[in-house]
Amino acid sequence: MGGLEGDIISSIDVSTAFLQADLYPTEAAPRYVYYQEGNLPRQYYRLRGCLYGQRTAPKEWFVTLSTWLLSQGFVQGNNDPCAFVHPITKVKLATVVDDIICRGSPEASAAFYKALRDKFEVTEPDFLTPQNKLTYVGLDISMVQHKDGSTYICLDQEDDLSAYLDEIPELKDYRVVSNPMRNQYAMYQDSRPLNPEEASWYRTHSGTLNYYASAMRYDIAYATSRLSQFNTRPTEGSKAALLRVLGYLKGTTDFSICGRFSSQPDKVRIYSDSDHGGLRFVDGRSQSGLIVLLNDVPVYWRSNKQVSVSTSSACAEIYALSDAVKHGRLYQWRSQELGMHLPNPLTVYVDNMQAVAFSRDTALNSKLRGIFDLRADWVAELKDKLELRVEHVDSVNNPADLVTKAHPQSRFQQLLGLIGHKRTKQVTMDIHHQAFLASAAAA
Repeated sequence: MGGLEGDIISSIDVSTAFLQADLYPTEAAPRYVYYQEGNLPRQYYRLRGCLYGQRTAPKEWFVTLSTWLLSQGFVQGNNDPCAFVHPITKVKLATVVDDIICRGSPEASAAFYKALRDKFEVTEPDFLTPQNKLTYVGLDISMVQHKDGSTYICLDQEDDLSAYLDEIPELKDYRVVSNPMRNQYAMYQDSRPLNPEEASWYRTHSGTLNYYASAMRYDIAYATSRLSQFNTRPTEGSKAALLRVLGYLKGTTDFSICGRFSSQPDKVRIYSDSDHGGLRFVDGRSQSGLIVLLNDVPVYWRSNKQVSVSTSSACAEIYALSDAVKHGRLYQWRSQELGMHLPNPLTVYVDNMQAVAFSRDTALNSKLRGIFDLRADWVAELKDKLELRVEHVDSVNNPADLVTKAHPQSRFQQLLGLIGHKRTKQVTMDIHHQAFLASAAAA
């Protein structure tokens, strides 16, 4: 995806990166630090460069790294400044503080690492192979080889997630569940507020769940969004719902995202959905959701409450469609900066025909007139046929339904199947099983 035949994937860490940031210019405002041992007088020192613990240290390091990469001929992304592409060697980089992941040819990757080593103190690069997985900012990246020569890349967080869950005493005897949120109303059944200590516990784990939901666990995106709405005033009901999500994660630590490693042209499908007034007794605002599939692999998703109350399901779907277009375009622009050639116009699939008609402007006297100002820029974007194509999909086949509402177990599993969800071990077994069937058929 987004690369050339023969590309390899690798990663490298910069050792004590903040200490390797460029020194402060002599004309810069002086910065001081003191050191005190026991009861001895403090000793004051003027800083020549960054120390760990300074609020400005991450930015100083990023400026140092990005300036050096630009000097090496890399082009920095405007929509994602942490992404870099070399227009000649085609090497692609993504940076997160001191971690760098690289995709490029073996020769170009080796040349990049040599130049990096000449400039900074770094660890030895780690290469992704069928025998060796990469660990990158909490993600484990593994390669599974098919008998026919094709290769699958899988992402999981099993090690990181297991370590996190093992540190939660409340989960020691908690049951494992197979659905993170079967009933979206359950958390409202006990409105007793948590005490300050429990409320702090709730916010801590709610924030951690947001990390996992945004990193790769699209299956808890909706539940996490609902739980976050209690952060200012957590209740016994919301705590019980949060423990259920943790119990679900406990039983699905090997959840993975897998896709075939290929240099074929990329295809993107964006699905949008809303839950009109899903919690009417709370505030009446609907939930928006979108899922972006790159070559049938989920790469971006979002679940959030809409900013205003929608008067109809069509109104809610149009707000959700606008949100999908905004984030779909951002994904498209970032992908283009990485050298990917995505099809135009952007295609978004919705399960509401009124939203399709609104985009195509086929209903001149639509009942939605008076609800939206048709002169607004965001409305014009939805009607721009050169930039956007809106297509209808049946509700039962809309994977974005997963991130807009809670579902019974059968529907929850069906939606995961629509997205092609498999666990890492299951992917390995399926690939070997397919190879066995192919051999049996040939015989």
